[in-house]
Amino acid sequence: MNKITLLHSNIINLLRLEELPLDQKQEIIDKSADLVQHRIVKRLLENLDKKTEKELLKLKDADQSELWAFLFSKFPNIEDMLKEEILNVKKELIDVAKESRQK
Repeated sequence: MNKITLLHSNIINLLRLEELPLDQKQEIIDKSADLVQHRIVKRLLENLDKKTEKELLKLKDADQSELWAFLFSKFPNIEDMLKEEILNVKKELIDVAKESRQK
C-alpha cells in the first residue's frame, strides 16, 4: 500500500476490526490519535530552544487555533511531521495485528 493510500485509510478497516462494537472502535481511534499526538509533542519539544519553549508554555491555556498558529509559525514542516507520525503509527499497528493473527 502506498503512503498516500495508507495515510487516508481508516485505521479500523486497515486492522480489519469492522465487526467490533462502535465504542471499541472509537477507543482504538482515540488511542491511536493520542499516540500520534504524544509523538508529535515529543518531536516538537526536542526541537525547541528555551525561548520558544517558554512562549509555548504561555499558550497552554490558549484555544486550539492560537496554539496551532504558533506551532505552524515555529515549525513550517509540522504538517509533514504529522503525516509521518500518522503513517508510522498505522504501520506499527498493522504489523502488530498481522503478528497477532499469525499466533
